[in-house]
Amino acid sequence: ISAPYVTRIQNLHRYIGYLVEGWYEAHPELISHKFYNTVDLWWVICLYNGIIDPVVEISVGKELKIPYLEDITEILQTNSTDSDAPQFISVA
Repeated sequence: ISAPYVTRIQNLHRYIGYLVEGWYEAHPELISHKFYNTVDLWWVICLYNGIIDPVVEISVGKELKIPYLEDITEILQTNSTDSDAPQFISVA
């Protein structure tokens, strides 16, 4: 992932607060599906929350910040011509 993506995602201000429930412990892909209807954006949740090892760091009761899908979509689509662009599957 290119540095502009990292910076833009990390600087987002709008998010939903979420307390991790048992079923979602250590599973950012399931949290991604819960909020974005796709498992493909798990890395956004980890990046935004500074998570390096989701198996260790995503535990029951941990508060996560889930960036708004509209903001993520805008970032990924704006730079979709970049060769470094991550793959994005539309959830519309």
